[in-house]
Amino acid sequence: MQKVYTKIESIVGNVVTVRASGVRSGDLALVGESYASVIKLSGDLVSLQVFAGTQGVSTTDTVRFLGRPMMVSFSDDLLGRVFDGAGVPRDNGPALTENMIPIGGPSVNPAKRIVPKRMIRTGIPMIDVFNTLVESQKLPIFSVSGEPYNQLLARIAILAVTWIVCFAVCTWCLRHERLTIGANSPSETAKGIGAFAWMPDSTSGAVSARLITYLKRDPRQAMTFAMPVLFLIIFAFQAHGISAVVWQSLIWCGWFMSVVESNGLAYDGRGFTMEVIAGVRGRTDRIGRVRVYVGIMVVYMVLLYLAGIVLVGALTGRWAQPDDLATGLIFLATGMGIALSGLGVAEVTSCVLMYPVASMDKPFSAPQGRAMAQGFFPFVYMLGSLLLMLPTGIVALVMLLTGAEGGMWLAIIPVALANGIGILALGTWLGGKLMDARMLSIVATLDSFASLQK
Repeated sequence: MQKVYTKIESIVGNVVTVRASGVRSGDLALVGESYASVIKLSGDLVSLQVFAGTQGVSTTDTVRFLGRPMMVSFSDDLLGRVFDGAGVPRDNGPALTENMIPIGGPSVNPAKRIVPKRMIRTGIPMIDVFNTLVESQKLPIFSVSGEPYNQLLARIAILAVTWIVCFAVCTWCLRHERLTIGANSPSETAKGIGAFAWMPDSTSGAVSARLITYLKRDPRQAMTFAMPVLFLIIFAFQAHGISAVVWQSLIWCGWFMSVVESNGLAYDGRGFTMEVIAGVRGRTDRIGRVRVYVGIMVVYMVLLYLAGIVLVGALTGRWAQPDDLATGLIFLATGMGIALSGLGVAEVTSCVLMYPVASMDKPFSAPQGRAMAQGFFPFVYMLGSLLLMLPTGIVALVMLLTGAEGGMWLAIIPVALANGIGILALGTWLGGKLMDARMLSIVATLDSFASLQK
C-alpha cells in the first residue's frame, strides 16, 4: 500500500523532509512528479533526495512513498533502447514493465576482482611506460550505450588530421620566419651549443650532436679509436719493403673501426633513457648514431690512406707510384666496406649484446660481469661483419681464379662500397625495429649497469 503525505517540513537544496512512518532507507518516492529516494531516517522525520532537483517543488506538494527501491526492467527488450536515469524511455518507445528488478545490489568485493595483467604493447614509449594499457581494460570511447561509434571515430579522425595539418603549417611558418627574418642584417655566431649548431635541425640531428659531445669528452673510448693507428704502425714495421702488407692494414683498421658502436648504448645510458621518455623512435636513434660514425670512418680511413702513402714511400723508396696508389685505393675501399658492414651489424647487436662499462669518473675500473662479455660479444659482431662481406669476397675470388690483371682489380672498389652500404642500410633498419621492440628492456639493462658502476 502506497502512503501519501501532503505536507513537506523543509526544502534544503535537493533534499526535502517530511514526517512519515513505516518507511525504509532507500525506498523510492514521488515528490510531485519527480522521483526521490530516502537517504536519512531520524525518528519520524524522513529526508529524501529529489533526483531532478527541487526547483518548482513547494511545501504543499504531495509525497507518495512507493514502498520499493528504484527498479528497472531486465530483459532482451532493453537492447537498442535509450532510457534516462530513472528508466523512462527517451526513444519514444513503449515503457517496459516486465521482470522488474532493483538496480541496487551488494557491492563487489575488490579483493575478488581479477587484476588485468596482459599488457597491450602499443610501441609508443609514452603510453607503454606512463599510461600502460592492459587487456579487459574498458576504454572510455565505448562506455556510452547507443553511441554511434563509426561517426564518433570518424569525428575523432577528422579532428586528429586537422590538428596534424595545423601543427605542420604552424611549424613551417615558424621555421620560415626564423630563416627569413633578419636575413639582411649582420649575422651572429651562436655560442655555447657546440655540435647542436651544425647538426641537422631534426631529432636524429640532436642524437648525433649528443653522441659527438660525449665522444669528445669520454676517455673510455679513446683506446678504441687509437687501435687503427696502431694496426697501421705494426703492419708497417712488418712490411719488409712489401707495400701490399702496409695497405692490408686498412682492412684490419676498417674491421676494428665499429667496435666502439657494438656496445655504444652502455656508454650513454642516461642520454638513451631521456630518448625513451621523449618518445624517440629506434630508427631515428640509429640514423643519428650512424651519421656520426660514418663521418668518423670516412675521415679516419682517408687519413690512414694518406699515412699509408707516406709509410710506403719511406719504406720502399717508391713515392706516390700509380700502382701503389691503385692498390691502396682497393684496400681502402675494402676496409671502408668492412667498416660500414660492421657498423650495420653493430646497430643490431648493440640492442641485445650489451655489457657493463666503467664509469667516466673511473675509466680504468672493471665492473662485475664485464670481462667475459667484453671478450666474447665483440667477436660476434666482427665475425658477422666479415660474413656479410661475402659478396665482395666472392667477386675477388672469381677475379683471382680468372687471372684478372692490372686495372681490372679496381672493380672491387664499387663492389666493396656497395656491399658495405647495403649492409649498413639493412642494419640501421633492423636495429631500429629491434630497438622499438626492446626499448624498455634496454632501459632496465642500462639501469642495472649503472648500479654496477657505483
